[in-house]
Amino acid sequence: CEACSKFVADILTAYNKDDLKTDDDMGAFAADQAAVLITLSSIETNTVEYCNSWSKNCLGMNPSELVGKKMVDLVHPSDAASCEAVHLRSLESGEKETFCYRMRCKYKGEEGYWLR
Repeated sequence: CEACSKFVADILTAYNKDDLKTDDDMGAFAADQAAVLITLSSIETNTVEYCNSWSKNCLGMNPSELVGKKMVDLVHPSDAASCEAVHLRSLESGEKETFCYRMRCKYKGEEGYWLR
């Protein structure tokens, strides 16, 4: 839509457009600027490979603290088994698709809350 295009153009104008030469650069930039938590994890190891700066708001941890952690270590203990089951099913099926967890995550130093 036109409003979205203008919004993105305004953001890119506010930053150095020369640093955003490829689609990957723009995708990484958009993920870092998003007002939601975005994480990417390895399907094989179920470890965090990337997360944006919203990890601090949502989980109380900086991205550098999360990269390399197992996803199950971020999940509330009551939800860990069901999240592991979803992960194992995806491995057993051989389909490396995107899937969504609905779980409580641990906030650094606290119990946790629901994330989707």
